[in-house]
Amino acid sequence: MRTWKLLTPLLALGLAWGQALPRLGFLEAARAAQAHLRSPTPPEEISLSWREGRPVYGVDLARGAHLVQVYVDGESGEVLGQKPLKERALGARAWLRTPPGIPLKEAVARAQKALGTGEAPAEVAYQVWRGRPVLRVDIGARQAILDAKTGALLGTGPAGR
Repeated sequence: MRTWKLLTPLLALGLAWGQALPRLGFLEAARAAQAHLRSPTPPEEISLSWREGRPVYGVDLARGAHLVQVYVDGESGEVLGQKPLKERALGARAWLRTPPGIPLKEAVARAQKALGTGEAPAEVAYQVWRGRPVLRVDIGARQAILDAKTGALLGTGPAGR
């Protein structure tokens, strides 16, 4: 009986995590986007979302004064397309140079706990927020912001802020 009580939360997490975890990590997707644009500039944001259950990264890279978002398949690393963004590039203060310090699965579990839900995330974004690298996990209409190095909860609020 004790074993079942320990396994139940893990089983719930596995069922809630309906989307497939990507084979590629955040910076592997960024390298594919950089090669596609022939741009050595580090990314300013890397977001992960799911299209029809398949993981797709959106990698924001500077091209001149503005950003271009390059879409990378999270399984194959294939570049799926790109689009120019209206946002201006922020430069070195916003660059992501190292991978997050916590695994994606752990970040999602911490966000679910903080938000009191077992729902799967709609998006996980790796970005610089208030001068520090964070993982912003959007679940439903809410989001949790985690320190990307330690996984510490920095705040919660409405999704997309």
